[in-house]
Amino acid sequence: MPAAALRLDVVSPLPPVRSGIADYTVDLLPHLAARPEVTELRVTRLPAQEVAAEVVERWRPVPSDDTGAGGRLPLYQMGNNLYHEAVFDLAMERPGVLVLHDLVLHHLAVERTLSRGVFDPYGDQLAADHGWIGEAVATTRRWGGYSDAGLFALPAHRTLLRRQRGVLVHSAWAAGVLAEEDPELAVRAVPMGVPLPPDAGPPGGPAARAARRELGLPETAPVVGSFGFQTPIKRTLAAVRALARPGMEAVRLLVVGEVAPQVDLAGEALRLGVADRVTITGFVDGARFGRALAACDLAVNLRYPSAGETSASLLRLLAAGRGAVVSDYAQFTDLPAAAALSVPLGDEEEVAALAALLPPLRADGARLAAMGEAARRHVAERHDPARAAAEIVAACAELA
Repeated sequence: MPAAALRLDVVSPLPPVRSGIADYTVDLLPHLAARPEVTELRVTRLPAQEVAAEVVERWRPVPSDDTGAGGRLPLYQMGNNLYHEAVFDLAMERPGVLVLHDLVLHHLAVERTLSRGVFDPYGDQLAADHGWIGEAVATTRRWGGYSDAGLFALPAHRTLLRRQRGVLVHSAWAAGVLAEEDPELAVRAVPMGVPLPPDAGPPGGPAARAARRELGLPETAPVVGSFGFQTPIKRTLAAVRALARPGMEAVRLLVVGEVAPQVDLAGEALRLGVADRVTITGFVDGARFGRALAACDLAVNLRYPSAGETSASLLRLLAAGRGAVVSDYAQFTDLPAAAALSVPLGDEEEVAALAALLPPLRADGARLAAMGEAARRHVAERHDPARAAAEIVAACAELA
């Protein structure tokens, strides 16, 4: 297909679906449409998913059964949860270029089969993707065995990816992992487009103090934030435990996002005697998310194990001008050290490193401000949505 006549069908969850990929897609669409190589851009409405009125008015989504019709190239946005079940099915049926937001799709495989009391399709998928090892893991699950290690060790994506014309990922680390696993796979690393929000201002500045008043936080206390859906792999319990260490008595933790049932942040904070210094907002809209970012001096965004995802919530907080503390692991190695400091893996190692790192960092206002400036500059230069769209379109033209 000539690059000058690229006709795209974008297939993704859309707002109001509570998915970072839905927000990412809507942010990216205008930039894809603006590319001169794209002569037609359509958006697909996934079955049984609501679409916000403003998205319908702007993009006029077409039914999913029209995906790829008339020689159009499907551009799939693939994630690791049930919001992407129809994306998976369409990509298997009508191959295109697939943006793989999570390297691991095993959780989706479980949700669409075992969680519904159905085993055979799960066993078939693991066998097709991972041979006898997949069969063994599936058999263990059939008889009640469970292991997080199996979920992350077997990504359950091989058949899906091999059917596509090409695969796009958002980090050099992720591209390297896929290339090593399957050298014949056509993989390209492209930026994750993240719009640059208004600058949150310096840590502790007027905007930060106003945001803290709104959130009921002390205006002058050190505030560390954790953003996004709080699952066990986000390691936010390490930040709660760090609050109980000597030297951390003044630090507050602000948790912004829904908390998974298996992560008892509030209970752990109460047990350690730090509950009065932990604020959990639950899920918030975009405007309140931005104000919560402004309230923080720094963010903590740990992760282990990793599904290989580039965190949109992390990039959004960097874009707002806040530095971060991340895990010394996987996709985080792509971040510049000037904007993101790393801590080692391991329960005790994480807690000890956070407790040692945060107090002196908070006391160094100039360094915090410099981290924020470097963070915002990194997103502006590397993850500009227009640049992301240009690289996605170039990859689609090449792979198609």
